[in-house]
Amino acid sequence: MIIADALSEMLIAIGYSVTEPAARYTEAIDMIENQNPDLLLLDINLIGKMDGIDLAHTILKKISTCHLFFSQPIWIHQP
Repeated sequence: MIIADALSEMLIAIGYSVTEPAARYTEAIDMIENQNPDLLLLDINLIGKMDGIDLAHTILKKISTCHLFFSQPIWIHQP
């Protein structure tokens, strides 16, 4: 969540409203449905069986919003 936190801080610093990062598909779905954001920053590697790509497919069926995928290489160790 280090990268998500850093992105959140940068966006807040330039005036955007930011939600708490969601690490799991179900958390993200709940947050998106309740807050209807204008932009989604989606990590491909979510915790659990469903990933960020699955999340994008589900969301596109429900709301029209822009989304940007990002991820880190699997060889980077994150404590």
